[in-house]
Amino acid sequence: MNKYLNELISKIKSGEFELIETTLSNKEIDSETIQTTYGFVVKSKNPQCAFCGAEGTLQLENDKWICEACAMAMGERSEG
Repeated sequence: MNKYLNELISKIKSGEFELIETTLSNKEIDSETIQTTYGFVVKSKNPQCAFCGAEGTLQLENDKWICEACAMAMGERSEG
């Protein structure tokens, strides 16, 4: 198992991600080889900032999220 799959499983177990769907497909490469592909659709319970990776608290128009600090730095949110 690679490190990305381990990280995904860890985040699902911790409750950070919600598992939406899994897929499994097999493709015959040649008479002796079958390629197995696993797919996972997950939903982050705490969306990440599209710019720095911190927890996103403000939703942008394109369904991406941004954190307060990046919003302030980009002038998307006025102080006060």
